[in-house]
Amino acid sequence: MFRLLLIAFFLPLGAGAQPILSWLPPMTIGTPNNSNLHPRIALDGKGDPLVIWGDAQADRGWFAAWNGTGFTSPVSLNPSSLPVFTASWAGPQLATHGDTVYVVFKKKPENVDTNHVFIRRSFDGGLSFDPPVRVDYIADSLSRFPAVTTNAAGHPVVSFMKFDPGFGNPRWNVTRSNDYGLTFQPDIPASGYSGGIVCDCCPGSFAASGDDIAVLYRDNLNNLRNSWAGISTDGGASFPGGIQVDQTNWVINSCPSSGPDGVLVGDTLISVFMSEASGNTRVYWSKSVLPGLSFVAGGNITGPVPGLLTQNYPRIAGDGTAVAIVWKQNSGGTDQVLARFAVNVENGFPAPYDTVALGSAGSLANADVAVSPVAVHVVWQGNGGNLWYRKGIYSTTGMDLPAVHRSLQVYPNPAREMLFVDLPGTAKWKITDLAGGTMLSGHNRQPGTTLRIPTAGLRAGTYLFTVETAGKNETIRFSVL
Repeated sequence: MFRLLLIAFFLPLGAGAQPILSWLPPMTIGTPNNSNLHPRIALDGKGDPLVIWGDAQADRGWFAAWNGTGFTSPVSLNPSSLPVFTASWAGPQLATHGDTVYVVFKKKPENVDTNHVFIRRSFDGGLSFDPPVRVDYIADSLSRFPAVTTNAAGHPVVSFMKFDPGFGNPRWNVTRSNDYGLTFQPDIPASGYSGGIVCDCCPGSFAASGDDIAVLYRDNLNNLRNSWAGISTDGGASFPGGIQVDQTNWVINSCPSSGPDGVLVGDTLISVFMSEASGNTRVYWSKSVLPGLSFVAGGNITGPVPGLLTQNYPRIAGDGTAVAIVWKQNSGGTDQVLARFAVNVENGFPAPYDTVALGSAGSLANADVAVSPVAVHVVWQGNGGNLWYRKGIYSTTGMDLPAVHRSLQVYPNPAREMLFVDLPGTAKWKITDLAGGTMLSGHNRQPGTTLRIPTAGLRAGTYLFTVETAGKNETIRFSVL
């Protein structure tokens, strides 16, 4: 199924019939503060964005949710008795499973064995959070850089870097919960496959699909700092093997403070990471397959770019085979947040990339990305201490999209006076504009019927039709003439 994906990844310029992202204007999140750092984004059960970030001045983690037109006022994730470690390159992490939200953070300062990793959980999309729960029971060992994902059942799986007392022998360990984050199992190793230790100042990340889970991290084998992935196929209960996802062979005796990220598409792990093996700070991609734990291919994410100075902090996310990558670079003295997107990564990434944000040198720090069935969501740390959000809409009606995303049928498309929607069962539905404003809505109580929705009251343009049935949401884009 994925053989084509393994052969062609980044297509030549102009190749492939891929949709173009339609970007809405950017908006700010929270209150401008030069200590607002390291934003992270995930989606709730409706596909709406949830954002967290760190505040180094107040030692806080903050949370905000989409409310239909913007973001809610930030909510603190930690009491003052649990100051949060955060920096521009590391901080609290976020994962969702439907409307279940998990946030993990490390108590500040990190170099104290009595300061630990904590998790907070919400079962209502972030409207309320349970009290913090300690994650790491590691005696006098030390921990840092927690990350979180979920297994197929929705239980949290947490990774963290673990040290012997005195910050020796750094490695990545994983602990999982069987009761939705109330308690955690003893931690197990998820690194060490090279025979070395791990890069002790580089955060790690997760890629997960059902019970297949990859822990991505930067290794350190006598200062050879390639990126690796520890692989579990049993929901994080064991990590019997690993894959070297980075073949650039970067040797450096100082700390780059930049780790890899990844996404699982079937049995294929797509990874992104920074390396300076070429003599220049560049972002790379790679493909590996879980069967056989084998690396397949890789390369620079953009190829040669005139005036390109640096690239760093790549992030990747997906929904099915729709996959997006974002990263920060400086070209010609201008900071940029860039994105590459494929609606069906099995057909490769088209060569053009989108400019999400621009700024003066040093004004943009890092970005994160999430993907829904209809949109790419990007957050970044940017100008004037602001955190920014931007949404790019993509078509879900093209032949490139997998069948699972084409089960919702609306016709005719474009519509003139009437829109018809075939529904398999009872459902709530709404029509929104691209900015998220609700134009029409209703509740169909007759299973197996065809909705007839007059569109004469809608202005000519593009809209989103969203249906909620059996607790799941599906969205498709259509036009009105």
